[in-house]
Amino acid sequence: MKKNSLKVLSCLACICCALVICPALNVQAKKGWVKVQECSPGAPVIYSEYEIPDDPYVRLNNCIQWLREQGWSEEHIAVGIPQVLESLGLPPEANPYKKKTPKYTQEQIDAAWEEASRTEATCTKGTTVEYKNSLTGKTKTEEISGPIDHAYEKTTTESTCISEGFDTFTCSVCGDSYEEVLPAVGHSYEKVTVDPTCIADGTDTYTCTTCGDSYKESIPALGHSEGEAVISKKPRAFSEGEQTISCITCGEVLESIILPQKFPLSIKLLLLVVLR
Repeated sequence: MKKNSLKVLSCLACICCALVICPALNVQAKKGWVKVQECSPGAPVIYSEYEIPDDPYVRLNNCIQWLREQGWSEEHIAVGIPQVLESLGLPPEANPYKKKTPKYTQEQIDAAWEEASRTEATCTKGTTVEYKNSLTGKTKTEEISGPIDHAYEKTTTESTCISEGFDTFTCSVCGDSYEEVLPAVGHSYEKVTVDPTCIADGTDTYTCTTCGDSYKESIPALGHSEGEAVISKKPRAFSEGEQTISCITCGEVLESIILPQKFPLSIKLLLLVVLR
């Protein structure tokens, strides 16, 4: 019985000695939980007849073993270990409850990438795949293909004789659009001519068969074209004749010349002789 009591005192001494390194802290077991609280100055220190080990790692193991013997769960012990490590001056890596990351070869890590999600390509972005590594838990995203072609639909605004038109191309997937200019077609004129005469101007009337636009161009009068002199009335013994020059285009008489009679004496002179 005495031997068991000494063993308990020894374990308690290990815990207290570990905590005495930091006099401001005291770790106590209370209701199955490790609680950190301030201790009053000059708090009593429990000593045992056994020599306290100098190795802090041995002290740590003694504390853990004693807490297990007292019925503490591993989860509750793990909560208090960081404070014990601090009191013993041990690094966090000395915590036996800290999860250790397993070491893998680079070949194993490279082989552990698995596809987690995929975003299909659009007109503006390529197909992207998100991978997750089943060993390290890391993720990465890669673009495995380029964007797909736009699905353009064309809407045409027709050009006119004087105004440009345009073709509008709009993507039915993403809404991207652009325009291509269609040049003005220009007028398509048909000509109707009113011919000029010798004295009146003519006109050329041009009318567009597409839009109806029209304009006129004047054709100057041709002017008369004189023909050869023609004797329209021959002179006789007792009468004068007539010679005319007419326009060969319109027939208008341009000039009339009186041709004298052929009888040697004029009628007036003959009458004077007779009346005497």
